[in-house]
Amino acid sequence: MKPMLCLLFLSTAFLSNAQSDGDILFNSDVLHEIRFESSPDFSLPMLIDLLNSSPIGEVPYIAGDVWIDGTLIPDVGVRIKGGISAYAPKRPLKIDFNKFVAGQEYDGMKKLNLQNADVDLAVQREAVVYDMFRSAGVKGPRTAFAKVYFGNTYQGVYIMVEQVDKNFLRNYFADDEGTLFKNKICQLEVDEGPDTFEPINDLQNIVNTLSGQAFRDALEIRLATDHFLLYFIVQHFINAVDGPMDVGCNYYIYHEPRSSLLYWLPWDYNLALYNGANYSILETNTHEALFNKMVADPVYRERYMQLACEMLDYVLNETYLYPRIDHNVQLIREALTSDPYFASISNFDLTVDQIKSLITARRIRFQDDLEQQNFDCQPLNTSVSFRDIVINELVASADSSGTITDPAGGHADWIELYNNTNADVSLHGFYLSNDRDFLKHWKFPEGIHISAGEYLAIWADQDVEESGLHADFKLKKDGGQLYLAYENLGIIDSVAYTSQTTNVALARVPNGTGNFVQQAPTFLENNNVSSSTLPIPEPLQIKVSPQPVSETLQVALHGTEGQVSLKLYNLDGQTVYSGTVINGRQSIDVQGMPTGLYFLHVHSNGVQMLKKIVIARR
Repeated sequence: MKPMLCLLFLSTAFLSNAQSDGDILFNSDVLHEIRFESSPDFSLPMLIDLLNSSPIGEVPYIAGDVWIDGTLIPDVGVRIKGGISAYAPKRPLKIDFNKFVAGQEYDGMKKLNLQNADVDLAVQREAVVYDMFRSAGVKGPRTAFAKVYFGNTYQGVYIMVEQVDKNFLRNYFADDEGTLFKNKICQLEVDEGPDTFEPINDLQNIVNTLSGQAFRDALEIRLATDHFLLYFIVQHFINAVDGPMDVGCNYYIYHEPRSSLLYWLPWDYNLALYNGANYSILETNTHEALFNKMVADPVYRERYMQLACEMLDYVLNETYLYPRIDHNVQLIREALTSDPYFASISNFDLTVDQIKSLITARRIRFQDDLEQQNFDCQPLNTSVSFRDIVINELVASADSSGTITDPAGGHADWIELYNNTNADVSLHGFYLSNDRDFLKHWKFPEGIHISAGEYLAIWADQDVEESGLHADFKLKKDGGQLYLAYENLGIIDSVAYTSQTTNVALARVPNGTGNFVQQAPTFLENNNVSSSTLPIPEPLQIKVSPQPVSETLQVALHGTEGQVSLKLYNLDGQTVYSGTVINGRQSIDVQGMPTGLYFLHVHSNGVQMLKKIVIARR
């Protein structure tokens, strides 16, 4: 059965303590209001004159004051943006909040794009398309709608689009210090970060020189391959022109340094969802040689079609997209009637119907294409129901005074899951996220499962290059959200929390089913046994030998009293040994265990720690 989608009803006061950067600004349920204060030193005619007198691509900002939903942000930078669309009657705009005031932000954002929906009579194509990308798991900008004014003069309805910049990289990637490339005029240039094309050149060399298994092996350590294929599935579906399919323009590429992977990022979709292009699902006559080569490879071709099947099941269909289009219509329709640059409501309604018809036609075309390939699409289902697997415990602020260390010896934030069922559960197709607007933030690696009645720990530290399970996001100490979701966007479990205390856990009591309470951590243990008044414990003194080990691991503990529990975990987080220490010593037979890296979890009187164990044989 499909997981039940859980809707969270929270008070406004609680949400204010549990938001992510940009949640207020990009609240898509609100028609926002942006009002620029017009003055002799700042006006729309001045911005137009500056555009006309500046070289292409070098339009400077003018300082002005702006009100967003009743909040004044003074001395922001404003300019007209865009290429051909910059000369449309309704001018697209860019706001830079910290251009003239260092460090100034609004709702955690430094820049904001106001798109004029040029030639889009439905005034929502970009909003619909970006939603499709993000629902597919492609890291892309958020959108919302706003009524824009200069002084008291109404300029009409705009689409607000999140800027792909340092803030965007910080929100969506493990590391924001990599190189961000932008392809704006059909040529890549460095937009942020180190000025190097080495990752791009390496990738191009792979495309030009390798094939078969060598091609796949080299690609997997340089490219986020599923992310790339999902990106192009959406590109094919939306019939976009002026993009990577037909002209090779208008996208970003980010080189994430911790994983060393490249990610394609979507950009500029006012020319999407039109009739004309009618790309097949396997269209390879594109400007992207990498895509053409990947779908010519039998392994990637199979993966591409499987991903397309899944997306047809939960995103690329009328059931998902029509309600979102209708939501946008209800939000902006009345405001468009007084938009001075808007054609007519009859044209608006007709265009909305045309977009819906195109979506139906594209779905049918994709399904026909898959049938012609004799590809059998399987339903995207899971046997996991709501809260079969729960977010059981978390620590959103950890430091060196805490008793729990990660496998590398650090003190990271962590998340504990618990399996409430009596069966082992594969976490294939499951995600963790700290962002309701992007449920597919971090995907569980292949092969991970959680045993019946057992626990699984994930380190929320962005150290994705380290061994073990490390999410590509961190938890916020001052409040946030956490979601466990399935591929089809069904929420399996969620928690919204307020400000947390360092090294104090937020845990379900009773274990696995109860409400959340703050208490001493019970890492990978039953939450019911914790006491919030536990004394500060002494550090564990533990010795393991030999290292590496081939047959028997000897564990010796010093200065401990009472029962000491031991668990040995493999890299996938599965328990391969469970026992207790007798008289301060314990022997663990590892002869039947595969070689590799393991983690020994030791728990004594509230003190918990992990130690690396290496099993190796000649």
